[in-house]
Amino acid sequence: MRFKKFPKDVEQLDAGMRSLTLSENFRTFIAADIPIPAGLEVAVPHQLTPRLPAGWFLTDLRLSSISGTPCVVRGETAWTDRRAYLRNVGTGDAIVSIVFLADI
Repeated sequence: MRFKKFPKDVEQLDAGMRSLTLSENFRTFIAADIPIPAGLEVAVPHQLTPRLPAGWFLTDLRLSSISGTPCVVRGETAWTDRRAYLRNVGTGDAIVSIVFLADI
């Protein structure tokens, strides 16, 4: 089977799509420098209303206490169209930055 070479406009489209950042590809909200003490759940406001975040990931996790290891997970409280809840199940206080993704 022979493959045809893509037309030039398709190649340019492909190159352009590959150069987009995450925020250019998806609707996102970044929450920066959120303190989450060890063992506690915190509400993190987001601006993805009227939708719930479809996903999230940490872009920065710092230990803010002298000892211990932070471990940030999704909280037990249900997420709303205005707040997401994250819990630090670790033994050290954390300061985190999070990217929330909107569903498409």
